[in-house]
Amino acid sequence: IYSLADLPAPSGSAITLDATKMYVFNGIVNISPYYLNLNGANLRGTDPSKDGVMSSVSGGILRCSNFSVFMQDFTVIPLSGSTKAYDFSDASGTKFCNLFSGCSVVEVGVPSLGVGQISGFNSVTIKENYWNCADGLKLTGTVGKFCLAYVFITNVTSGSGVEFLAGLTINDIDLSNNYFVYTGQT
Repeated sequence: IYSLADLPAPSGSAITLDATKMYVFNGIVNISPYYLNLNGANLRGTDPSKDGVMSSVSGGILRCSNFSVFMQDFTVIPLSGSTKAYDFSDASGTKFCNLFSGCSVVEVGVPSLGVGQISGFNSVTIKENYWNCADGLKLTGTVGKFCLAYVFITNVTSGSGVEFLAGLTINDIDLSNNYFVYTGQT
């Protein structure tokens, strides 16, 4: 994927991806004013500092409900104060959410809603990511296992690096070797 034209045609504000494909991005693609409905598709870049998406859409730039999520080497850049990177959920508790090495959330001058929210999933694995944004990750719902390892979280000013919301039921938590670097960390 090199440009918006390489993606499926938008319908309303959504660009719904083909669940049978792995979308490999080359460069940062501005999808404003749309969001990507992952729909079970996987996302990847080849260089985590140069490949991904940006958008000014209200809400999550990447959204997925009741499908497993897989991303690697993929940057998300929220471009407005009403935008967050992720809005992933699994009501069944049978899917997996994997944000592997090089999945970054980076603001460029405009404070946003940050990393976003993950709800549910049998397992959530977030490893070797970089988040440089005003707010971190919010976790809720019923989660089997949650692993956050080797994540560098910086410049949080309006929330927490990781926040466990009211109503969260979780069976196992592994928070290891993360770096929280910001004033007033909680």
